[in-house]
Amino acid sequence: MKAGRVVRLRVSPKDAMSVADLVSLHKMPTMGFSAAVSYSLAVLLETARSAKMLPVRDGFEYNELMEVFLPSQQGQGRKLAIAKQVEAAGSSFQVAGLAVPENAREPAKECNFQLAELQKKFFHDQWSAEDGQKWQELFPQVYPGEPIRLPDGTIVK
Repeated sequence: MKAGRVVRLRVSPKDAMSVADLVSLHKMPTMGFSAAVSYSLAVLLETARSAKMLPVRDGFEYNELMEVFLPSQQGQGRKLAIAKQVEAAGSSFQVAGLAVPENAREPAKECNFQLAELQKKFFHDQWSAEDGQKWQELFPQVYPGEPIRLPDGTIVK
């Protein structure tokens, strides 16, 4: 038995297509739709954690955080009221995205920077001025406010 909570949910057509896109983008093997939704949620939550939009938790807070989802005496009535509100909104129901914090790193830029770092470290004999320029552009985007140490040891602020 796997750890975690089992949920039953409705996925909008727009989100269902995005799930298919994400699974295709990650070149995942054929899987059921439920597994694909679970995988997609895990990918998006990990992306939010790595961008510092969500905290990385150690698991000790699990019970405390899950308390708000425990069934209550008025739970069924509350569920029906929420369902009616969502149904009344129809196709105009919009989900707000997360606000990106000022200090969040962009995963694509960070990945490009790490690739440039590896090239600098392991293929320094093939390091070109163009590679150095790319590295200098990426460094302040990934590490804002940090001084730049050039390959020759020079520090640029």
